[in-house]
Amino acid sequence: MLIEGTALVGREQEEVKSRFLEQQRWVNEKLAEMQRDDPVLADPEPESEFGTESWKATTHAEMEVEKQGLLRLREHTREAISLVEKGLFGKCKLCGSNVEEVRLQSPVTATKCASCANSASSPMQYRRAA
Repeated sequence: MLIEGTALVGREQEEVKSRFLEQQRWVNEKLAEMQRDDPVLADPEPESEFGTESWKATTHAEMEVEKQGLLRLREHTREAISLVEKGLFGKCKLCGSNVEEVRLQSPVTATKCASCANSASSPMQYRRAA
């Protein structure tokens, strides 16, 4: 059976959805691991060695950057799962054309075709006021 809006059929749809669910589990596990390993969130040490506080702050900042990336990945993954369930996975959300297969293979799934993605990311053209 052909899913409306995509070329995915029953088994393919389930395989794609399964891949995204696995990605979502991995992201959630990684976020939980980071929560446990964050030195700022750990129990405070009674007396720390010289430089420990700056190490904690630096490590925490680096982990926060990684955490933000994982949160974005989780959101993109949820969106992809929703699109698969609606039968819209693989369709550009702007123009409705098919998203190139290579763009759908990346960990963060594309929701726009290359043409729309390029036009959205191109620098704005400014005109001089008359």
